[in-house]
Amino acid sequence: VIAPVGTGTRDTSLSDNESIPVVEERLRVGKRDASHGRVRVHAYTVEEPITESIDLREDRVEIERRPVDRAVTGTEAAFQDRTLEAEEYREEAVVSKEARVVEEVGLRKTSDTHRETISDTVRHTEVEIEDDRNDLDKTRK
Repeated sequence: VIAPVGTGTRDTSLSDNESIPVVEERLRVGKRDASHGRVRVHAYTVEEPITESIDLREDRVEIERRPVDRAVTGTEAAFQDRTLEAEEYREEAVVSKEARVVEEVGLRKTSDTHRETISDTVRHTEVEIEDDRNDLDKTRK
């Protein structure tokens, strides 16, 4: 008579096709990609008022008239047409702008590989068979 393991009772009506499944867990270790956040770089334009000082020069022409009373000398050109001319100059501020690249910002991804040791438990079925038959029964197979 064979009793199923763990029932504690004997069953004499077992059919020949009954069996106990032997189950064993196996550990499968895989991997998956998991997002850990995002980096976003956003560039925008900001206008900033700026003040610069510059010294500018101005030339002015002034007309001077002074009273004189003297005799004409031989070195002076008397009664000849003459023209005196002077031009005024003024410095003006000249503003120009130049766009310059002063820095570059980019994103670079790097990958590292590391080894992890996974510890877990797995289960399996153990089967114990108790055979209380005497030697005569074993020879009758």
